[in-house]
Amino acid sequence: MTLSDYGTSIVRTVVPFIVGTALTVAAKWGFDIDAEALTPIATIVVGAVYYAAVRKIEESKPEVGKLLGKAVQPVYGDK
Repeated sequence: MTLSDYGTSIVRTVVPFIVGTALTVAAKWGFDIDAEALTPIATIVVGAVYYAAVRKIEESKPEVGKLLGKAVQPVYGDK
């Protein structure tokens, strides 16, 4: 794996959790929720669902990969 592929993999892993955090914070507005208990769990769940959905859609529409921070999938091993 090249340094560029490594950087791509990091970006594509971190971006869903940034989105998950933003969506969790947005969802809490207007609700009386114990933020300390909800935020870490909701962030992980929302981020993981976001990542899985984008990766699935990306199979047929590669340009959707931009929603993970980079449209290019990293290459691992001897591909």
